[in-house]
Amino acid sequence: MSAPQALPSRDRDILDALPAAVCVLDINLAIPFWNNAAERLYGWSRKEAIGQNLTELLQCVYDERLVQGLEQLLNVGTLHRRDGIGRLWTVPW
Repeated sequence: MSAPQALPSRDRDILDALPAAVCVLDINLAIPFWNNAAERLYGWSRKEAIGQNLTELLQCVYDERLVQGLEQLLNVGTLHRRDGIGRLWTVPW
């Protein structure tokens, strides 16, 4: 497990104040940040989650779309995806 990258204190405070679960991922899907709402939703404490691989922690299987999305984000700099009701989401790197 690699050492998690630290977020600036101000960013941590903002993300912790959100009522929605937020987990920040690095390129390898390791978790450098896990907010209070993520603790409540998923049941793992921040201490347990930080540094873990998201798919291993949540014991989930991801498909090729995740790999393709990460490659697009890294190669192009943005990720464009439609959600279940047709809204287009753009995620900048």
